[in-house]
Amino acid sequence: TNPSTQITASRAVTPATAVAISGTTTVSSINTNPNTPSSLLTESSTNPTKVTDTTPEFSAIFTDINPSDTGTYYQIEVNTQSDFLGTTIWDSTKTSTGPITNGSRSSNISYAGTTLTINGTTYYWRMKFWDNNGGESSWSSTAQFTMSGPPSAPSSPKVDGSTNPTQIFSTTPEFTALHSDPNGDNAVYYEIEVNSNSSFTGTVIWDTNKTAMTSTATDQYMPDVTYAGTALTGDSNITYYWRIRFWDSDDNVSDWSTTATFTDFVQEEQYIQMEGVLLERLNIN
Repeated sequence: TNPSTQITASRAVTPATAVAISGTTTVSSINTNPNTPSSLLTESSTNPTKVTDTTPEFSAIFTDINPSDTGTYYQIEVNTQSDFLGTTIWDSTKTSTGPITNGSRSSNISYAGTTLTINGTTYYWRMKFWDNNGGESSWSSTAQFTMSGPPSAPSSPKVDGSTNPTQIFSTTPEFTALHSDPNGDNAVYYEIEVNSNSSFTGTVIWDTNKTAMTSTATDQYMPDVTYAGTALTGDSNITYYWRIRFWDSDDNVSDWSTTATFTDFVQEEQYIQMEGVLLERLNIN
């Protein structure tokens, strides 16, 4: 009798059913593993930022060197680090899916892991497929997505152009602060609160509530806002405490700024008018 014929391939393979041929020769059919998943999409986009859906959808294209093979299982892993050595926030494990035609995109697969929040965090994910003959692909390249997030807390709060001034130009001082947003969004609303107490549990002197403003780009100062609260006297020497927050174009609100202060004291210029006085050799230091 002739020995069985052995067939080898350079690609990773999985055994399939042996086929008997007349005579004494048996040839084993060979299944080639699927290709690495390609064209990974989150929310139908490549590596999107500003994701607002807390259960985003994933998909990829299935291909296999065996033209009749279909994709029948998938696995998705989502991690806090791009090397997947951080916290795994979702591992779908090997999960059945409707047949994916060779060369086609999978259906959208909804995230079902640890609850996501709108906090600007970036996550990393990868995917693999199994075909209908049990062949398993290698992991895909790493994709990522970034959740939408709020602006940073306003910084450098100023009154009449100064930080924590002990005197102001008038009883209607001007307020401003620096806007910054990690997503690059503009600030479109603000709220300023002025209080008699640094913990903001005292008397509310002024609260603008959420107020529309001229759209301000990230890393820029907002336009000056004129005080319109309880009337200031300009000579009370009372120190007031204030803070500010912004809303961005996605309507995400920042934390409050650090607490700033100003003192209700208007410094008036003093002038001495002298008429008919001749001053000679007078030094004024």
